Amino acid sequence: MRGFRPSPDRTITFQNGSFRSFPELRWVLSDIGQLVPTVNVRGGALVLPWEWYDIGASISTMMDGRVAP
Repeated sequence: MRGFRPSPDRTITFQNGSFRSFPELRWVLSDIGQLVPTVNVRGGALVLPWEWYDIGASISTMMDGRVAP
């Protein structure tokens, strides 16, 4: 980049949708804090009960209301 501010057609924003295209997407994924407010969250890993890991016990409902097998 040359100059202090990039021209409007070279600026990555949410408003014009430029953040979705490559190679801009690569920059967005590494520097998302420059586009939207972010916060660091401290804490350890949460240990979940073993029952929560059993994906086979879950019931999935399709968009048309049918229950998936």
